[in-house]
Amino acid sequence: MKMIMLMVLFSTAADPAPHTEDGYYPRQMASMEKCLQHRSRLHSYLEAHTSGETRFKAFCVEFNAQGYSEAVDAFRRDIGDPA
Repeated sequence: MKMIMLMVLFSTAADPAPHTEDGYYPRQMASMEKCLQHRSRLHSYLEAHTSGETRFKAFCVEFNAQGYSEAVDAFRRDIGDPA
């Protein structure tokens, strides 16, 4: 069984390593297409409602396949790997 999850990670001045925030936990999606649509809306919402000091990365992961660790690694590279 395939499982598609919408995920979002944050990096803040107080906690620069990629992490989740309350209310933004992984959410199961019906398909990759639906996940990508939700990701786009979530990205727009977060851009409008987060400060310039908060960085984020929303992404879709298909379990039973590669994805999560690559997305985390890419986000670490995006933020200069503060860990």
